[in-house]
Amino acid sequence: MKKWLTYIMVAMFCIGLASCADVMDEGGGCPEGKATVRLKISMPTAEGAPYSVARETTGEEQYENTIKGTSDIHIYVFNNGDGSCMGEVTGLQLSGNDYDITREITGVLPDNVYGKSVRLVMMANYESRGVALAVPGIGTKYADWKKNPTFGYGTVSWSVADGTSGKYIPMSGECVLTVAGNMGNSGEIPLERAVPKVRIKVADGCDYSIASLQAKGAKDKGFCLAQDPFAVPAEGASLENVLKFTGNEITSGKQKEFYLPEQTPGGTSLELVMSKPGKGNTVENVPVEIRFKDYEAGSSEYEVRRNTIYEFLLSKGDDSGNIKTDVKSTVKKWVVEEINSDYE
Repeated sequence: MKKWLTYIMVAMFCIGLASCADVMDEGGGCPEGKATVRLKISMPTAEGAPYSVARETTGEEQYENTIKGTSDIHIYVFNNGDGSCMGEVTGLQLSGNDYDITREITGVLPDNVYGKSVRLVMMANYESRGVALAVPGIGTKYADWKKNPTFGYGTVSWSVADGTSGKYIPMSGECVLTVAGNMGNSGEIPLERAVPKVRIKVADGCDYSIASLQAKGAKDKGFCLAQDPFAVPAEGASLENVLKFTGNEITSGKQKEFYLPEQTPGGTSLELVMSKPGKGNTVENVPVEIRFKDYEAGSSEYEVRRNTIYEFLLSKGDDSGNIKTDVKSTVKKWVVEEINSDYE
């Protein structure tokens, strides 16, 4: 009996060491009396593809969504009962490869979480975009705090072609779990992008091209976290002097992609200058305004929401010699890669 008891005690000790190996404190040991958490996280991907076009190019692949290291990741912990902040997950360790669409992150939960249902709110890639996060103090209510972190679009467009290595799309997500003990606490967080994406495409065979493009009436601020009900910051300057495409024309079969902060219905439009060959060697330029709405159904204007692709297809409408554009609009939600939850 004593022999079996010894074996059991040794086995439990080894299990404890293995569990603590995932999350170490600054001194390299298991945090005494601390609860750890393991989270599966997933990146949003474009519909029909494992990744979409152009945040950073590595080899032959182009990526929009990635997290590198833990320097720009924060996971805040709120009591799911009264909504008060209990602290932040520390000692973060991220596993998987830089461009995987599913990753795993482990960390140490704050004190006084045992037996409680907690909300974990993860924010990634904000500080590298110059966002000073509004860190919630202990006791701060989640409902109040989530309205405070905002970002400014900045003086340079978040264009998919800006080529800025290391500045990735800000993403956030959350989950609720009950802390049952020091170990074995796990959850799953699907991440959503904090900004919408706009795609302007000229149809194949169209003899018009887009000579210039800019947003009209769009605000340059956004909430870091999704608001319920949908809302955008009341303050904010116009994007007219920020998002402005000039230079190489967007011709038949080509497209332009860019990002915006979220926008309220009717407040934003895209101002294009369409060009077509004129008499002789001249070029005729005509301004065209595109609203965020379903042109085929003639419906009301959209809310321009985060984690959504707004695609506009421009095509020649008639052969009268006058510029006329048929606009078809498509709205796509980024899909989140399904997470396998076959772990304890």
